Amino acid sequence: MTIAQRNTEERLRQGFKQFNKFMLFLWRLGLGPWVNIWPNVGGRIMVITHTGRKTGLRRRTPVNYAIVDGELYCTVGFGNVSDWYRNIKANPEVEIWLPDGWWV
Repeated sequence: MTIAQRNTEERLRQGFKQFNKFMLFLWRLGLGPWVNIWPNVGGRIMVITHTGRKTGLRRRTPVNYAIVDGELYCTVGFGNVSDWYRNIKANPEVEIWLPDGWWV
């Protein structure tokens, strides 16, 4: 990977972090269902509550998801380097916050 590619990837990661903070703000205001009003445009968003593998603190991360044949799948935007993904691998106990409610 070239330096330019690394810089681009880091800018994308930072942009997503800021966007995720905004998404969490909307969910906390109770606007989760409105965020998902046009799934064909922005995808479907859910929030995963997980435990930090290093800090032990609870973290919330908005992610895209799809329901296929009654099963819920989520996407890992940056693959196995995503912090939330590595946190869940270390401690798979999570809470899922869907537009219609919480799942533990």
